[in-house]
Amino acid sequence: MATFVPGIFGKDYGNFLLLNPIHHQMKLLSLVFCLTSTLLMTSCSKKSTNPPTPPVETEQKIVITLDPDPGSSTAVSMSANYSFKVKITSKLPTGGVLLEYTTKKDSDNSILDPLTQVNSSVNSIDVTTGSLESGTLYIVTVTVKSKSQSSNTATKTFKVARK
Repeated sequence: MATFVPGIFGKDYGNFLLLNPIHHQMKLLSLVFCLTSTLLMTSCSKKSTNPPTPPVETEQKIVITLDPDPGSSTAVSMSANYSFKVKITSKLPTGGVLLEYTTKKDSDNSILDPLTQVNSSVNSIDVTTGSLESGTLYIVTVTVKSKSQSSNTATKTFKVARK
């Protein structure tokens, strides 16, 4: 037995049970609205990104000068020791520097001063050689290294003689 229900406009729709066509349109509109809202919300949401990597801090290349600077000539010491300053003219590394110096005889490379190391965090470092013999030529080598980046170094070599 078929049940006929009159539609909203009083028409029979055969043996389909249609309660209210407007009700179906509202359901369809609600579904479309929900889908559209969901798509809009997901497309407008902030994308997750990795935090930016902090810039790698690179040190300025170490540059040193000597005071007094003998240049290419031989420095002359009037006393048993030769004193000079090592000045760092570049920006000082944040971790400080390690100054190493050694004094050798020019004739046979015998070591007068063993390798001496000085930790510093200032731009000017006082250095004094060991006892120099009269009439002997010496080679002084000074190396300044960054404590935080071992590849960042500067080296100066000069000759010194005692009168």
